[in-house]
Amino acid sequence: RITGPGMMDVARFPDLTFDGRCQGETVIGDLTMHGETHKLTLDTVRSRGAIVATGRIRRADWGIAGSALIGGPIIRIRVTVPDPASGART
Repeated sequence: RITGPGMMDVARFPDLTFDGRCQGETVIGDLTMHGETHKLTLDTVRSRGAIVATGRIRRADWGIAGSALIGGPIIRIRVTVPDPASGART
């Protein structure tokens, strides 16, 4: 499991927020999760009517200290949203 006190402790930290701005082919902002806020840069690409943003964070930076055998030290982030330039409807 990746939820629980040693991992993504959603009982204590139910909210995850990102406040970012586009800068060229990246989105730069502040990610708040697990009671911590840190800068995060996401790389973006356009793909089949969507914009895909990807990034990586170190679990330890957010106080997520559960077993590295379950999830490893890095969390990969991938967000897909409709590309408004493609004319796709949501």
